[in-house]
Amino acid sequence: APDGSVGIAIASTADTPLTVPLRLDGATYRLRNGARIRRIDDTGATDLGQWKPSSPPLEIQLPPRGACVVELGMSPSGK
Repeated sequence: APDGSVGIAIASTADTPLTVPLRLDGATYRLRNGARIRRIDDTGATDLGQWKPSSPPLEIQLPPRGACVVELGMSPSGK
């Protein structure tokens, strides 16, 4: 996106709930320390915190045949 944010679409075709580990590589996604992480799905947007180089993989929970977008954006301060 022009503002530098990135969206990662995650979907499941499984008939059962699924946990997807998502490791965010700062170099690949050009993440800065403190980048905002949000999950967007059919219920709305949920703040997942801020990224830092030592962040563990995210555990994305999906319902059967569920989908979401993980949005990586600038820190609240815009830096």
